[in-house]
Amino acid sequence: MTVRTIGLWVWALLLAGRLCAQDSPRPAHGEPAAPTEYPRAELLVETEQLALWLGKDEKAPTHPNLVLIDARTAEAFELTHLPFAQNVESDPLQAPDSPPYFMPGPDAIAKLAEACGIQANSRIVVYDAEGGRQAARVWFTFWAYGHDQVSILNGGYPKWRDEEGRVTRNAYKPAAGTWKPLDRPRGLLAREDLARYRPRQTAPGQPTLTTLLDARSYAEYMGQDARAKLGGHVPGAVNLPYDVLLNAVSPRQKDPNSKDEGYWVWKPPQEIHALFRAACIQKSEPLGAYCQSGVRSAHLVFSLRLMGYEVSNYYGGWREYGNRDDVTIEK
Repeated sequence: MTVRTIGLWVWALLLAGRLCAQDSPRPAHGEPAAPTEYPRAELLVETEQLALWLGKDEKAPTHPNLVLIDARTAEAFELTHLPFAQNVESDPLQAPDSPPYFMPGPDAIAKLAEACGIQANSRIVVYDAEGGRQAARVWFTFWAYGHDQVSILNGGYPKWRDEEGRVTRNAYKPAAGTWKPLDRPRGLLAREDLARYRPRQTAPGQPTLTTLLDARSYAEYMGQDARAKLGGHVPGAVNLPYDVLLNAVSPRQKDPNSKDEGYWVWKPPQEIHALFRAACIQKSEPLGAYCQSGVRSAHLVFSLRLMGYEVSNYYGGWREYGNRDDVTIEK
């Protein structure tokens, strides 16, 4: 974690020097105050709240509408998982050969919802063991198809276990879900839409506002780590790696024989607010995000929505953009 944390500080310094230093400084007056709570706090569920919703009954959760989804691998799920959880791996929630949005169709999502027991009034909570990275794709899929009661468990499985939360190996079969997804998912961008997301200046002397965020690593953004035919980034995009919005937490009781290095939780709202300000984004402007293939950008979209922003996800990402011959790039 030390190396990764240092990398985040390097990113923050690079971002501060690259972005707003080239523009006039923002006036001290008229600045929006840093929030003390997440504007959409319902998107992020804490372990204490989930424990109350699960209750202690072995047959059903206390919350009558709770649907708990484990976004880890099937192998990890079979070893142990939270009570009443359903396993949904995130990789199948993409369709690499289905432009322009590269997502499974509504029929596939309806079948998944039926198997997981998702109803129109379900309270869905998704968790993983990677700081929300895999959970975010599951979250985004259900949200994009119209379900508004979907959240992510802060800290995920590692935090739950560190707090000695109850786990099981038992399978749980819910009643068949009846929720019907939208015919067309919302919150998505196609490659052709990217031309509308360019830096813009709202008034003379004001900073240039960012409208497109790149959730990948700085090395990928600069073309040093090319994961497609081309390396670099979409012109005008600003690098905001998804994991700079997380804090590392060490386990309460470190086992010297364990490889467990702790877990990741979302930064407090004041810190995320400061990072978004450094990236020169505003809620009044249209905003898009992308990564390689929709996972990290889904995480960034979640963080932005958590803070009250409206944002769309270019789900095709660099996997599509970086393998074309008819695009322009920057490094």
